[in-house]
Amino acid sequence: MALDNTDLQILNYIQQDSTLTNKELAAKVHLTPTPVHERLKRLEREGYIKKYVALLDPKKLDKTLVAFCSVSLKEHAKPIRKEFEREVSLLPMVTECYNVTGNVDYLLKIVVRNMEEYQDFVVNKLAALANIGNTNTAIIITEVKLTTEVPLFYATARVRFCVKFQTNIYFVSLQFKTALSQFQKSVSFRGCALSLFVVVLKGCAIFEKYIG
Repeated sequence: MALDNTDLQILNYIQQDSTLTNKELAAKVHLTPTPVHERLKRLEREGYIKKYVALLDPKKLDKTLVAFCSVSLKEHAKPIRKEFEREVSLLPMVTECYNVTGNVDYLLKIVVRNMEEYQDFVVNKLAALANIGNTNTAIIITEVKLTTEVPLFYATARVRFCVKFQTNIYFVSLQFKTALSQFQKSVSFRGCALSLFVVVLKGCAIFEKYIG
């Protein structure tokens, strides 16, 4: 099933904070909790949401050294590559592994405590794997940006547009209902007429901004 704007809003909110309750999420997307719950279950069922996790602070856990290690294999037959991928996936300090294009075969991200622990990884674990040719390491000096969010660039722009438009229309409709109620009760004809006129102007301004 294709995703609509509400689905994209839900995905955008929960990838920023997966602890949001159905009630909190419903308030953000202007729905009731029940349809939000149903949408979440569908998004999980269809694989858009893989799992919910907690993001830990590696510095507080004394994992302060991050390195990217490029690896070139001696041979490139499929069984050999698969065996390397299987073995490297078992190493807990390797948090990411990619088969890449270019002059190297794989790019590994390693998270350890210090340089001594990284050296132990290279000498006693990585070098112990079969068919390792060359390796090259880049140590991270400063972490400029790190995010787990999927960049929904075009979708996010549409979501922001729809949320702003829906929110403005919602509040204008509330103001219109209040002014109309006062008019029906004949509290003050002049005051109610002025309130209605102001609400209409606000509505026109919103349509001019978002539609015109």
